[in-house]
Amino acid sequence: MFFKKANKPRSPSVGMPTQAHSESVEPSYIGRDMVMEGQINCEGELHIDGSFRGTVRARVCVVDLHGVIHGDVSGEVIHVRGRVIGPIQGSKVYIHAGAHVEGDIFQDSVSIENGAYVYGTIRHNAGSTTASQTFPPHAVPMPSPMAEPMAEPAKADLTLEAVKTDIQNLRMVHSRD
Repeated sequence: MFFKKANKPRSPSVGMPTQAHSESVEPSYIGRDMVMEGQINCEGELHIDGSFRGTVRARVCVVDLHGVIHGDVSGEVIHVRGRVIGPIQGSKVYIHAGAHVEGDIFQDSVSIENGAYVYGTIRHNAGSTTASQTFPPHAVPMPSPMAEPMAEPAKADLTLEAVKTDIQNLRMVHSRD
C-alpha cells in the first residue's frame, strides 16, 4: 500500500536512445588526468579540471581548481577557479579566489574575488558582439578569423599589473594610461 511500484513505460527498442537521454543536462567534463589540445564547442555546460591548449567555446564554462587552459575561452557564463592563460570573453565572468588569469577579459559583468590573480585588461563588451549574441539558442558558432584588427584601447580602460616582490608580498598596481 505505501510502497507501490510505479509502472514505468519501457522504450520500444533497447538500442534506441529515448528523448530524455538526448536532452541530458549533465555537464561535459575534462578530468584532472587529461591533457587535450584543439578546439572545444559545447552547447551546454563544460567543466575543465585537466589541461587544455586551444579554443574553448561553451554556453557555461567552469575551469575547476586543477584546470589549466592555454588559449581563448568564450561563453555566456564563465567561472575560473583554476588557471587561464589567454583572453576570456563572456556575458558573466566570475574569477574566484585562488584563480590565476593572464589575459584580457571582455565581459558584460565581472566578479573578481579577493585572492584571485588577474594580469591583463578588463573591458566591457559595449560595441562588440556579446556572448549572448554569439551563442544564439541551440547553436554553437564556429570560430571565424577577425575581420578587422582590434581598436586601440580607450583611455577609460583599466589595466592591472601584478608586481611580485617576494613570496609573502604581492601588490597590485593600476594605471589608467
